Amino acid sequence: MKGTQGNIDSLIAATILVLLFLPNYVSGNEVSITIATIPSSSPAFRTDGKHVLKNNPGYRAELLYQAGKHCNVNIKFSLFPWNRVLNLVKNGAIDAAFSASYKPERAVYGAYPMKNGKPDTDRAIKKYVYTLFTHKDSNIGFNGETITGENPVLIVERGSIGIDIMKSFDLEPRQLASQEEIIKLMVTKRIDGIIAIEHNIESAVNHRPDFASKIKKHQPPILTNYGYVMFSKSFYHKNSQLVECLWNSIGKIHSSPEYRERIHFYSNNPEFR
Repeated sequence: MKGTQGNIDSLIAATILVLLFLPNYVSGNEVSITIATIPSSSPAFRTDGKHVLKNNPGYRAELLYQAGKHCNVNIKFSLFPWNRVLNLVKNGAIDAAFSASYKPERAVYGAYPMKNGKPDTDRAIKKYVYTLFTHKDSNIGFNGETITGENPVLIVERGSIGIDIMKSFDLEPRQLASQEEIIKLMVTKRIDGIIAIEHNIESAVNHRPDFASKIKKHQPPILTNYGYVMFSKSFYHKNSQLVECLWNSIGKIHSSPEYRERIHFYSNNPEFR
């Protein structure tokens, strides 16, 4: 009986956890915020290329929906290539971008959660690392200080911090908007490799096991960074209390045990990889 009761209690707890983090798709809230981001198929953010999936949208999508509930606002998403996402925020044509790292040139038009004059990493929505990936036969590598090998042919995602990383190594950044196309160029040896967010590449390769055997991930990572929900300054100035509420809620949810459970749920389910 104790075992049966324990199973029932565990089921009830799991059900409550799922209900807590279910996105608020239908709401009477009148206020809406549209966040622009790129299409993705990772456990963190799941789309069909045009829309965020309604069922199991990913743990970071759920985080944003939940933050919206806390602040009594509907969260909506629009999907675009990253460079266009930044331009939309810059021109005030969309409310916010997910997930933007802090760069001084972006801070001219974008509002970040700040603390003592610096980006507040406690209210970031994610922490990520930029890593060098190459095809397995490439002689290009990273020794912890610089890119090694002769005449490396590397590509980065258009508009990403990978551009600054390339420049810091005195390399001319080559850019493409499509992460999938970049990976194909690498595995077919048309380029040596890519400098990109580690999690994004690993998630993409999980869908293509034929690619995994042709790619080498180099350690240590090149750069550790944080991603934020960056609002257009025009939206922030008109809605500063609401934006601060959302940033605060993102920080609290991100550090909660319930959120870690949602990460575990998605990351350990083969259906979502």
